[in-house]
Amino acid sequence: MRKSFMKNKLSDDLRASKKKKKIASDVIDLLRMEYGLDLTYSQAYHGLQFTKKFLWGDDVKSCSDFVWYKDAIEQYNPGSVVNFEYDSVTRRFKRFFVAFEASITGFNNYYHPMLFIDCTFLTGKFKGGLMVACGKTGNQEIYPVAFGIAPCENCESWQWFLTNLKGIIRENRPLTIISYRGIVLLKHVPEIFPNAFHSFCLYHMKGNIPVPKCRSR
Repeated sequence: MRKSFMKNKLSDDLRASKKKKKIASDVIDLLRMEYGLDLTYSQAYHGLQFTKKFLWGDDVKSCSDFVWYKDAIEQYNPGSVVNFEYDSVTRRFKRFFVAFEASITGFNNYYHPMLFIDCTFLTGKFKGGLMVACGKTGNQEIYPVAFGIAPCENCESWQWFLTNLKGIIRENRPLTIISYRGIVLLKHVPEIFPNAFHSFCLYHMKGNIPVPKCRSR
């Protein structure tokens, strides 16, 4: 069983799958059902890793590219804000914040004074959290404003992201921040944006209300 053969069979399925076939047992089941092939766990695991690397790149190289990415943005996209932090002793990645000049100018001058902030978990080799701040256009479209990558979603990470975010927002601009009403955000949003309104996402609030399901009769 060659890894290149598995790549050809798994690539389309990985692109379409929401689960991204994270574990080797999923690959074993898929190839058994679709092609009648019986793989060992080792074959499935290494084939899966090879396919992921082909589709989405190498995790180690992606982290190393942050240095190049920061320099490229500052050189070719002046006016953008990039904050790259790493451990000076171990040289290991810590945090990364970026807001492009076009996004900053557009939000401060043309779009609704609302920012939706949220964080999602990264599931690659190094884990962490992807933080994002988005606005909304007049056509009800999502408008990306800023992104941040941090080791995890905790008090320190949100404080760092919000502080960087404040630095790109025009001081005299009225602002409403909409979040999922996390305890950390209830603390830090008023501290860092004392003049902003803090509203909450109805979708998240509804999901957090323990309402029992009614049985149909």
